[in-house]
Amino acid sequence: MIENRPDITLVEMQRMLEREKAIVVSTSAIARKLEGCLITMKKLELIPERRNSEENKEARKRFAEWLQQEHEQGERFCFIDECGYGLYTSRTRGRSVRGLPARRIASDQRTPHITVMCAICPGIGVMQSRNHCGRRSSLITPFAIEV
Repeated sequence: MIENRPDITLVEMQRMLEREKAIVVSTSAIARKLEGCLITMKKLELIPERRNSEENKEARKRFAEWLQQEHEQGERFCFIDECGYGLYTSRTRGRSVRGLPARRIASDQRTPHITVMCAICPGIGVMQSRNHCGRRSSLITPFAIEV
C-alpha cells in the first residue's frame, strides 16, 4: 500500500483496510503499527515520469560528450538555464521504510507556475535573468539570443 502511494493518509489507510479487508482499526493503531515496522514520515520527493527514461539518459550522455569536446578545443561557455515553480498544492510528506526516501512519480499534468531564466558566465557571474508567469518553454531561445 505504501510502496504504491507513499503520500497516503492514515484515514485513507483506515478506509482501505475496512473496504478491502473488512478490518476496523483506529488511525492511531495504524500509526503505531507503521512505526513498529520502521515506516516513518518524511519529506516526499516528486520524480517526473520521464526524468530517467532511456531517451533522456542517452541525450544527457551525448550532451556531456559534446561539452567535453568543446572545452578541450578551448571554447568558452555561458550557461543558460530555466526552471519552473509550480503554484499548485500537494502533499509534501510521505511514508517509507526508515533510511529510504519517500518518492512518488509526478504526473505530467500542466499547472500554473512561474518560469525563471538565468544566464551565468565563468569569470563574470550572473549576466541576465528573467521571470515569467506561466509555462513558456518557447521563451528560452529569444532569451539566449538576447544574452
